[in-house]
Amino acid sequence: MTKLKVLQVVADGAAGGGTTFVLGLSEDLRADGRYDVEIVTAPNSYAQKAADDSGFVVHPVNFFASRFDFRLPFLLRRVVDKSAPVLVHVHGARAAMPFTFFSLKTLAIPLLYTVHGYHFEHKPWPMRQLATSAERLISARMDLTIFVSNSDRDIAIRNRLVDDDEAPVIYNGIGDRSRYTGPRDEKVADITYVGRLVRQKNPIFAVEIMSELRDAGLTMAIVGGGELEPDVRQRIAELGLTDHVRMLGPVSREVAIAAIARSRIYLMPSLWEGLPITPMEAMINGVPVVASKVGGTDEVVMDGETGFLIEDFSPKKYAEAIFTILTNKNLYEALSAASRTRVAVTFDRKKSSNLYMEQYRKILGA
Repeated sequence: MTKLKVLQVVADGAAGGGTTFVLGLSEDLRADGRYDVEIVTAPNSYAQKAADDSGFVVHPVNFFASRFDFRLPFLLRRVVDKSAPVLVHVHGARAAMPFTFFSLKTLAIPLLYTVHGYHFEHKPWPMRQLATSAERLISARMDLTIFVSNSDRDIAIRNRLVDDDEAPVIYNGIGDRSRYTGPRDEKVADITYVGRLVRQKNPIFAVEIMSELRDAGLTMAIVGGGELEPDVRQRIAELGLTDHVRMLGPVSREVAIAAIARSRIYLMPSLWEGLPITPMEAMINGVPVVASKVGGTDEVVMDGETGFLIEDFSPKKYAEAIFTILTNKNLYEALSAASRTRVAVTFDRKKSSNLYMEQYRKILGA
């Protein structure tokens, strides 16, 4: 049987939700038996290494040489011509934008675009207008735009990026590798924060939450790296929390999952999200989540059932929620059990991948 070749394009390939999704979908497509998958991503990235290790053909392309790198569409066209896929699936605006340029605009194969969170609403005015126009241009170019959350879909409709009846939502999912099976006798910390140390993820605020919990004798592990790392370290020192907060730096996904599973609370005070995967990984391991009540996250965490969602960015309110969970054994056990069930039922990766395959069949059949 001739397999259908699909080209997956993810721009930065950093260890995060988008890359985890692409690698998982690629594995499920290959396991299905009808698809052959090749991956385009940043050279020397986490995605390239993981895809290489899994035996995928990888085409390294630098999407970040310049914001206005006019060579990029030509480089991608070369990759597409060499790969000769029947469908190109792009993930995120950085990967999708080059396909609106002439050298790629003439492609006669279907293009599918998955939005992994919109960032433009959080930019200052001039950049927000430009980014909104870029997203509108991208969705107009694509044969199909798919959203990972109802929140992103609502943003797209509100900003007239897509039509209401052309906006399917397919939740991200996680697989068996997200279940930690190692020992839990020795905890890493009471509270674990896992994420890039960037403004969106709000890591300095996480430190300020710990300041409210100092007298409770609790500890926190911060897992991840990024541009705000010096500021996070400085804030820890300023608040006198060096004995309470450990910086573990960027680690592999497996080590990050182990750190979450060997803690008691997963903390995620993000300013915005698409549909975050890390709280799913906490929940499948029975770790309750305390997170900001933002779009996407509120579709993963059920407030009062699998954790707590906090509306205001008040360190005291987060600290109160964490303390309430950790000092009430019956509540903790109920949140833990409900968390495992919700992920198993709603965020199964194979179910998500099957829905994507259904969309592939529709596009290719047309």
